[in-house]
Amino acid sequence: VTARRAHVRALHLHAQILDAMGEGVLLVDTDDTIVLANPAATAMLGRAPGTLPGTPVGSLGAAFAEFVGGAAAATVGDAEAATPFDLPRPDGAAVGVSASVCEVPDGRRLVVLRDVTERRRLERQLVDTERRERERLARDLHDGLGQELTAIA
Repeated sequence: VTARRAHVRALHLHAQILDAMGEGVLLVDTDDTIVLANPAATAMLGRAPGTLPGTPVGSLGAAFAEFVGGAAAATVGDAEAATPFDLPRPDGAAVGVSASVCEVPDGRRLVVLRDVTERRRLERQLVDTERRERERLARDLHDGLGQELTAIA
């Protein structure tokens, strides 16, 4: 009885950790049906709580379903193995995610989703800032140095 209680406490702790994670977690059954989705995955995909379990993984896109069902399972947390996807939301928008998948001992797949929307926004902002700085430097060289060279000539 003591061992069973300890096991139940451990399961409860694992459930609390899963619910508190910032990354989205999906557990996909061998028939490609979502069995479990933590609150982060549900929110990331714009779904109401409790609506993802029972949903075919194909409803999130054919490429994503192929990735999840593929034979080459990566190690969860391996940034090099993460694959980018734009997953559809019910409101018609898409959320950019980085996904990694691994097979659990019973043959199901554990999928970890990281929202990369903010990272993409920051990358675009960085590229835009770099472009503006190059343009400013070109103007300064053209207006300043160009006029000085003309005056010297």
